[in-house]
Amino acid sequence: ENGDSAELTPANAAARLLCADHLLQLNILERFIPAQADVGAFRQFLAKVLPVVVTLESDSRLDAVVGSQEAVEIRRLASEYRRLLSAAQMFEPADAIASLNTGEAEYWLFGTELLEDFAENEALLRECLRVHIEKISEEAGSASVQLEWHSNVKTEARLAIQRVHGLLKADVPCRDIALSLANPEEILPHLLREARLQGVPLNVRIGDPLDATPGAVVLTAFSSLSSSGMAYTDVRDFCLNARIPFRFPNRMRALVAFGRRWRCWGRLGSYDMWKDAFQRASSQALEKEFGQGGTFFEPYPGVTLEDVQLAYSSLESAVRRVRSAGSFLQLRQYFFAWYTDWVDPDGWDEASEREFQRCLEILSSLVDMEQRLDIQISSPYRLFQETLAGSTYVQSGGSGVAVHPYRLVAGGWVPYSFVLNVHQEAVEVLQGGMSFLRDDQQEQLEIAARDATEFFLDAYLQSGGRVHVSGNAGPQEKMH
Repeated sequence: ENGDSAELTPANAAARLLCADHLLQLNILERFIPAQADVGAFRQFLAKVLPVVVTLESDSRLDAVVGSQEAVEIRRLASEYRRLLSAAQMFEPADAIASLNTGEAEYWLFGTELLEDFAENEALLRECLRVHIEKISEEAGSASVQLEWHSNVKTEARLAIQRVHGLLKADVPCRDIALSLANPEEILPHLLREARLQGVPLNVRIGDPLDATPGAVVLTAFSSLSSSGMAYTDVRDFCLNARIPFRFPNRMRALVAFGRRWRCWGRLGSYDMWKDAFQRASSQALEKEFGQGGTFFEPYPGVTLEDVQLAYSSLESAVRRVRSAGSFLQLRQYFFAWYTDWVDPDGWDEASEREFQRCLEILSSLVDMEQRLDIQISSPYRLFQETLAGSTYVQSGGSGVAVHPYRLVAGGWVPYSFVLNVHQEAVEVLQGGMSFLRDDQQEQLEIAARDATEFFLDAYLQSGGRVHVSGNAGPQEKMH
């Protein structure tokens, strides 16, 4: 319970991000962040350190460690952040837990070393008789662990798939095997190739940034369309995107052909090549080509010059309004005003629709949080883009041997666990810290980044009945 009110809710990542955006506009950290700095460049950074900032406000060592003027800024930042949360009936969990009431329920916590803020609350949890803490380091290791080192990543991937293939031939079900990849981008392409060659089904659960998924393009493409001044190549890529179920695909194809015919490379200052081209195409001299039933429209039955012009003007207006929206609510309204008229909501393929719906869920959560905090956001569309880029999306379903990124299933257990591409850089896990302070200052304030690398390795070494851990010498065949 937090204080005297059970109505308060904990601040989440969205709340911290919006608060960070607002606080940066107040230019509180003048001695740490340049006044002329772009808000977007520091927004994600500040959002991550806000939980630490509030714990420093009452720290008596702060002035001596960072200097009196710097301490004033940090305390003001913490005070403003707490004020925003309080007005929104929220609290920062890192700062506000005062007591714990579990009622009649019993709780078991496993692998607590892996939790970033567990140490701050361990004493409180241990006082509660109904909370049972099981640390990885206290568990008796019973796994059979095999360690291997390979000269290169291709060999490592090939031998791992060979072992998985052998298990499958021995009738071990896919669900009893799991692969965890450190730095997946280094080894996954080789793993997929070997799996295809050896007929091993893989269910890759690595995920992609949400903004890079096909279903998100109908939202994210507005950025490139705007920044390029509606350049032909960006309009072409958007209008011909087969994943977007346009209501009038013939009109969109005609728009692309029109832009190619008139070389509409974009906007030059206030001069819009598209609008100029439409004006010239509607002249009496070009009636045979662009008039009703003109030769230009023969490949696009039923489409007229007015239809094409409307497709362009509607899209251009939507892009301009969405990019300049003053709030997330406005952004959503402007987008759907265009979307309703030009996209068929029932035409999505199943996978892309799930991706698109996830984008809308995030947008709705930002709308709700903005209204709850009652603050002005510097650039709603840009912040929305950042949020999509920072959200990892994994499609549901799939079959085969599960492939996970390192850390994701640490502490889990399967009969056969493979941990691949292990090297120092890939498995290092640092939690917390406040990077705008020097290392020695962080240590004196006891907020230095915590090295959890060993805890995650311990968790993986007990992640199966048989655990296979391997690494490779890297691209230059040197230890890394």
